[in-house]
Amino acid sequence: MFSAGTYTVVFSLIDSNDYFQKSESTIDFTVSETTSLNSIDYKNKIYVYPNPCNKYLNISLLSNISENTYIQIFNSLGQLEYESHHLISDSELIIDMSNYKNGIYFLRIDNDEIFNIKIIKE
Repeated sequence: MFSAGTYTVVFSLIDSNDYFQKSESTIDFTVSETTSLNSIDYKNKIYVYPNPCNKYLNISLLSNISENTYIQIFNSLGQLEYESHHLISDSELIIDMSNYKNGIYFLRIDNDEIFNIKIIKE
């Protein structure tokens, strides 16, 4: 994991005989913020917690989003496991994950924007 900051990666080429080539390439990248998987806040609009989850997954709709929110959960094979449609009055949604197998799932929230969120079930 990288902490916030700017980093440079330098690549050098070495052939199969361990001969060092003088050709180098660099990539600069910036990490603006690091977060844990315990809670995920997407653009101050959606808050998903806890992640990883054990029994329940909480989804909070934080700001002015569209009137209709469509929520889906897919397993790691891309199979639909959960599907729901909510109105804006439903600002908090709790999904019972206790019957789901342990593993990686993908939460898709569709409103004014589409959010794809990786969920881990323990």
